[in-house]
Amino acid sequence: MKKDKKKFNFEAFFTGKMFMDISSSIFSIFLGLLLGYIVMYILNPDFAGVAFRVVIGSWKEIELSGTQAFNIGEIIFRATPIILTGLSISFAFKTGLFNIGVVGQFTVGAVAAIYVGVNWGVLGDVMGMNLHWPVALLVAMLAGGIWGAIPGLLKAYRNVNEVVAGIMLNYIGMYLSIYFVMNTIFNPTYARALTVQETAQLPTWGLENLFPSPNINIGILITIVAIIVTHVILYNTKFGYEIKAVGFNRDASRYAGVNENKNIAMALIISGAIAGLAGAIVYLVGGKSFAVIAVLEPQGFTGIAISLLGLTTPIGTFLMGIFYGVLQYGGYLIQGDILGGFKPEIVDVIISTIIYISALSLFVKMYLKKIIKFISNLLKPKEDLLAGDPVVVPKENPSVMEKMKPPKEDKKVDLSTPKDEVEKGGDE
Repeated sequence: MKKDKKKFNFEAFFTGKMFMDISSSIFSIFLGLLLGYIVMYILNPDFAGVAFRVVIGSWKEIELSGTQAFNIGEIIFRATPIILTGLSISFAFKTGLFNIGVVGQFTVGAVAAIYVGVNWGVLGDVMGMNLHWPVALLVAMLAGGIWGAIPGLLKAYRNVNEVVAGIMLNYIGMYLSIYFVMNTIFNPTYARALTVQETAQLPTWGLENLFPSPNINIGILITIVAIIVTHVILYNTKFGYEIKAVGFNRDASRYAGVNENKNIAMALIISGAIAGLAGAIVYLVGGKSFAVIAVLEPQGFTGIAISLLGLTTPIGTFLMGIFYGVLQYGGYLIQGDILGGFKPEIVDVIISTIIYISALSLFVKMYLKKIIKFISNLLKPKEDLLAGDPVVVPKENPSVMEKMKPPKEDKKVDLSTPKDEVEKGGDE
């Protein structure tokens, strides 16, 4: 006897959570790219098409940059810190927390790494090993974790909104970092921090042979390891299960025996450590120095968009980070006069639009569901449409039906009795 094959439910599949999330992200990217092209066309219609193709295809071999391998190396260099800040945001999201304080954690971690890179040169040769850059990375993670612990503990034990605390700590971290740099590792000639020693710079480990870019280093390898470790923690450990449980329903997780406060604090500590690592990777590069200006680092805010577009998952964040690297490097390539003199800020327009549309994902999903339902009705066989939905007749509730029946009379009236006697008997 042949088993009946289940019919493919078009509407159920295309209105599922995974498909709707992916579709909303793709739709946001499409609208962002479309608006970017429109702006480029308004500014310079003659070069808009060519420049736009360069932006979205910056990884290709073009005359403006060099070899394809060089372009990929530059894209990787620009994408690496954004992937890590996005990963930081995503990890906190799993606990139901919005770590907007990632900017301050990034800055504090960067300055800590620079300080170690400038002063702790003795670590460059410890029993024949260079421990300078590994220690700088660890100190950056420690500093970022401590800065992330502040809003984490306030949220866990005093129920202080992590968004408000994070925003305030961004500015506190920025000004404290500037003060610290000016009093310890300041270069007054250029109003910047001193550059790190050569032993503190991230090595390349042969990546320059694959991607001959002057900026390529092992930062991308560290990022990949962070992605894998984060994925394992979230999906293959008890701690990750508890974090997600707290994010889904705090009350239910509390009654199930999960230490809610501990997991909230730990989530923001780990998130801050990842952000601090991102800051270290940016500045542990030859020739890179920390500018002493009161401006928040943009990598943290960009990481929010990358996290949302990546569905707050480690793998999705990685892919969206690479996508941002393509756009960012493309924006760098089109700023010359050869392609019409576009400004690299055009990429910011695209990313800002993507962020805005991502924030309206609920409305996007609603309209997508309506469109999919319309298409589903068109694909249904005519007999299904004519038949319509089956009418469900509810079963009678005896108790309710009994109440609806008229009350029974105690006396039986003999129809043969004269009318006046019946009325008289009723009066009695």
